[in-house]
Amino acid sequence: MHFHHMVLKKTKNMKNFKLYFEDYVLLAEAKSKPGHIDHLEELILIRGQEGYNQARAALTNLLSHLQGKSKRKVSTSVKWDGAPAIFAGKHPVNGKFFVATKSIFNDEPKINYTEADINRNHKKAPGLQDKLKQALRLLPKLGMKNNVLWGDYMFWPELVEEEDIDGVLHYTFKPNTIKYAVEVDSKLGRQIADKVSNGGSGIVFHTQFHGDPDEFPRTLDIDPETGKKEEHSKKWGPMDGGIVKRFKDVPNLWIDDAYFKELTGKVTLTDDEAKQIKDIIKTADTLKVRYNDLPVDLVKIYLNREIRPPNPQFIKDPEKSYRAFIDWYSDREKKKWKSPEEIKTAVQETAQQQREENLRLKLAEFESDKIDFINMFKVSSLLAQAKQIFINKYDNAVYNTKHFLDGGDGVLNVTNPEGYVAVSNAGDAGPIKLVNRLDFSSANFVTGKPGS
Repeated sequence: MHFHHMVLKKTKNMKNFKLYFEDYVLLAEAKSKPGHIDHLEELILIRGQEGYNQARAALTNLLSHLQGKSKRKVSTSVKWDGAPAIFAGKHPVNGKFFVATKSIFNDEPKINYTEADINRNHKKAPGLQDKLKQALRLLPKLGMKNNVLWGDYMFWPELVEEEDIDGVLHYTFKPNTIKYAVEVDSKLGRQIADKVSNGGSGIVFHTQFHGDPDEFPRTLDIDPETGKKEEHSKKWGPMDGGIVKRFKDVPNLWIDDAYFKELTGKVTLTDDEAKQIKDIIKTADTLKVRYNDLPVDLVKIYLNREIRPPNPQFIKDPEKSYRAFIDWYSDREKKKWKSPEEIKTAVQETAQQQREENLRLKLAEFESDKIDFINMFKVSSLLAQAKQIFINKYDNAVYNTKHFLDGGDGVLNVTNPEGYVAVSNAGDAGPIKLVNRLDFSSANFVTGKPGS
């Protein structure tokens, strides 16, 4: 491990890593597709009115839970920002121990039982090979029963450095976008040092396979009418909270899971915060939107552009966002047109006139739906505001890991966790992602992953 002096820019109060909660907290798999969890404010763009109902139910459940007024279980977890993903355990069908990456979800899954399998399946990624080989050597020693677990690498020897932050020595590691810092003189710091000094790594497990063994890792059938592949089962979901606790200690392997115990008390909302959320929901309920008449897929693409650097924002002004969407769509379509110099024939001239007419008609259609557009932007903005109240509350949870975004030039910007995942039995939305997108989605556009 290497020692570095870094400049610390205190852009925010020092925040911490794990969320404390009275319940077990978990990171579960979304129902849409493996590895994907929807942003709360985008549910209306995915499922229209149904999406709003799901978002509303999720907010209401969280509100009741954090006021201590609900017996309904709501589980929340901090999103770990690790990489690469790791799948491991005994194959449910053949009983052989394996490790894999997300290529386990390929049409022809890449599953590694031996080092020879790893060499063959991942021959273009020597760094990844090393991590998988280490996992294949070490993970069986944990005493995993019949579990198949999904996690993320958080650190390995080459990634961990020693850095002086505000005069205090820390171990730091950046597996993906967030740089994590742990004080050297802390329980977790000593654990990391012990594992890394033995050439070990750190892995966080968050999800478990619960399905029929014959359906592992998933079942893909061909629809006879459409000829398209249909996924009938994605049985990745919450872990049993006691799994990792029952694992044996392995000298050069640090393991954790996404279940956290309450450390200092409950995360509770103040009366004012609760009123803010209730008022937001009440306002959103009054806004009527004909979602089926709107190009929600295009809107989703546009909104992802709003949060891009250099001036990330998210629906500051719904009417301005509507106008900006119109401008963006117009520019997008005009890029498909030929320049006057490129038009050589009457056929090309006619085709160009048709493209222009199509755009004119589409813009007229958008203008007639202006109120629906603006109300949709208002609803999405309101959902994001309510979400932020919960994020701010969770960010005040206490633990011993600090997080930073690397601003370049040796400057570390103090930041919050990437976000949280809330799981409740409200509707069929699956897990809901609570992320401050202006911080992290924009950061992901400009920050690359370390080499694997």
